[in-house]
Amino acid sequence: MFCEKCGTQIPEGSLFCPNCGTKVGAAAQPAQAPYASAQQGYAPYAPQQGPIGYAPVKPAKKKSGGKIGIIIGVVAAVAILAVAGVMLLGKPYKKPIDQFIKAFNTHDYALLEDSCASEVLDWYYWDFEDYVMSSFSYEETSVVHLKGDSVPYDVSDLGVTDCYMVTTQLSYTMVDWGEETEEIIFYVGKLNGKWKICYLE
Repeated sequence: MFCEKCGTQIPEGSLFCPNCGTKVGAAAQPAQAPYASAQQGYAPYAPQQGPIGYAPVKPAKKKSGGKIGIIIGVVAAVAILAVAGVMLLGKPYKKPIDQFIKAFNTHDYALLEDSCASEVLDWYYWDFEDYVMSSFSYEETSVVHLKGDSVPYDVSDLGVTDCYMVTTQLSYTMVDWGEETEEIIFYVGKLNGKWKICYLE
């Protein structure tokens, strides 16, 4: 180590220069800039944003599970309605027969008129008026769809070209004879744009 004032070599551990007596390390040290100047080719100091190790957190994306559930629910509802519609459209004969049965059980002649062709009403008028039959129910055993020349004469004579031959086991109660069950065939045809019972056997 050398004296900063006179240049004399100073032994290790000495506090003063042996030549001029200057205290070791007494010379003023040039102040250092806290960071390098931009003129020296360094980028200016930029303070950190947040504490050391901090990383900005992106907001979590909203899950779309709720929307998916709604879509699935709507699709399921549409599918159920579609199946129900196909079943109803595929069995146009069912409503007139159900109305016929209900008409006897409730003694509703207007309902009977709505379910049957006028020719059928003529056959059942007296039974209905005297109420000799009640507690009607039926079980469908077979259905045959008939069109054109395959429609029975008694039905085609009414102008019907499209009908269903529905074979049933019909149960009812007779006033004098009690409960009865017999095979009844309903011919349900499209009469003047509406499905009605056109013939029974």
